[in-house]
Amino acid sequence: MILCGYHGNSTVYELYRVNRVQPIRLVTPPSPRRPDAALHQRVRPERLLPILLTRDEDAVPGRYHRCCLESTSIGCYPTEFIAFQKALKMHTCHQITLLRMQIELDHLFICASPGAPEAETLVQFGLHEGPPNQHPGQGTACRRFSFANAMIELFWVSDASEAQSQNTIRTLLWERWSGRQGNASPFGICVRPVHPQNTGSPFPAWEYRPAYLPEPLSMKISEAGIEEPMWIHLSFMRRAQREGWFTGHPIGVREITRLTLTTPVPLRSDASQKIVESGVLATRMGARSLLEIEFDGHRRKQHVDFRPHLPLIFQL
Repeated sequence: MILCGYHGNSTVYELYRVNRVQPIRLVTPPSPRRPDAALHQRVRPERLLPILLTRDEDAVPGRYHRCCLESTSIGCYPTEFIAFQKALKMHTCHQITLLRMQIELDHLFICASPGAPEAETLVQFGLHEGPPNQHPGQGTACRRFSFANAMIELFWVSDASEAQSQNTIRTLLWERWSGRQGNASPFGICVRPVHPQNTGSPFPAWEYRPAYLPEPLSMKISEAGIEEPMWIHLSFMRRAQREGWFTGHPIGVREITRLTLTTPVPLRSDASQKIVESGVLATRMGARSLLEIEFDGHRRKQHVDFRPHLPLIFQL
């Protein structure tokens, strides 16, 4: 990750690796040619803005604000995209995206067969499986794999009548699970606030109070159809909770650092747009639903494909 800000007439870059080592600070020399004074006035001096490196295929046409006149000095507009004319000497990149970083991944689920026998492929790969979970009143259950910042669930319907009851039917969990081999996306993406004070949902959603959550906790669920992943906001979850529940894996992975969704249909919901723009998820079009999960910044440069057991690829 790069943090970009301004100090006087200089541009400051701080480069962070995913393992949170001490940042590398690059300060460009003062330049008499500012790219755009109006844009610079939008960024207060000394303020660092989060930036996420992206690849060419992640670019959104028409969303780039090109305001660079020199290779080491860029204009900065917090709600849009910008592009370097040349890569930084210490970093090769084509686009960078300014993010508000209000939400982050909490956990994701993948629809699986009853009992989730597919979990055995993850265990054999070298993941430590946590305790399974039941969702009383919702008619679902899952097998879980925890990481320092998030969790993967393999999810199935354990009680069809509960899953289709009046209390649960609006979630479309039954339709998603039963249609996982057809036109339904088999995924759910659950996010949480980065800062505890940001408790409101970042996208339009309805409030769901399942029986298994203690009062006054609830989750916010987007109205998106089952052709998209299920989008859920959990205002009560914190990263510290995930860190406390984390147990090391034999394979040695620690954190989920990137998600890339291949989807056969365009994502059109407000929730999907917010989650993509927030950097939680990147997307691409493809024939079948697929989720690629990157761990620890892809340091090992390894690729593990779990198909046909699961629509899942690990990037280690």
